[in-house]
Amino acid sequence: MLLWILIGLATAGVSATKSVVTKIATNNSSSFVVTLYSRIGGFLILAPIVFLLIGFPTDLNQDVIVAVVIGGVILSITSYCVTLALEYEDLSIVSPLLSFVPAATIVPSIVIVGETPTVGAGFGVLLVSIGAYLLNLDDKENSLLDPIWAIVHSRGAQYAIVAIILFASVPSLNKIALEHTEPITLTAMQLPISAIVLSAIGIRNFGTIRNEINGNLKYLSAVAVTTALLFTFQFTGYQYTQVSYIQAIKQFKVIAAITAGYYIFNEEKNIRGRLTGGIIMVIGSVLVILLS
Repeated sequence: MLLWILIGLATAGVSATKSVVTKIATNNSSSFVVTLYSRIGGFLILAPIVFLLIGFPTDLNQDVIVAVVIGGVILSITSYCVTLALEYEDLSIVSPLLSFVPAATIVPSIVIVGETPTVGAGFGVLLVSIGAYLLNLDDKENSLLDPIWAIVHSRGAQYAIVAIILFASVPSLNKIALEHTEPITLTAMQLPISAIVLSAIGIRNFGTIRNEINGNLKYLSAVAVTTALLFTFQFTGYQYTQVSYIQAIKQFKVIAAITAGYYIFNEEKNIRGRLTGGIIMVIGSVLVILLS
């Protein structure tokens, strides 16, 4: 049990670090370019390691190949939907909605890989999502239910919901692939698929994309490194426990990201609301750990 908890916390730490360097990178590059280069750069970092030290898996059956390809394509579309959501709507609306990803992964994991969480652990996953929602909520701009109501009339909020629905099945598809390959190898396989799909989406703006990459290579490379580490840690966690549990523990990234935002970017946050959300997340995580 201890191992998957440590992997989950490591995933959360890397994810929070990725959020910080991504925020810095988006000062000079669009969100789309940052996402695209995270895939390209991550693959370039991992490919030599996989092909020279580990070797490409030779026992991949059709089901695994389909899972990898579909997972990579869906991940790309999900990333693009998040970019569109942030383009059309404020972060204070989009970010709380995306906090429900752990809860959304439960049903696909039951259907696709047969992972049925215990009632207590499932409730814990839901509590983590609610706590993360409260942590992400900016009460200076929005009331408690503003992000929910925004789904009705806001295109950005609607893109966020589409992203959640699409992403919900990706961890389960990845778990199928992990039955025949290593986490680092799966990362190296999925990143180029995602990069190809995103490149096809942004092909009309190739010149602009190239200029943005060349002018911001230092921070984009940092995003690529953290992306490669994030995928690898996350996939490793899937090998030891249910995908919804890893996604729940991963939400501790929100606490780390908010702390970094306060100290690094001088972002003022609602302490009372953050404390409430944090306590709910901790209670939910304890339920996941003890009752899984």
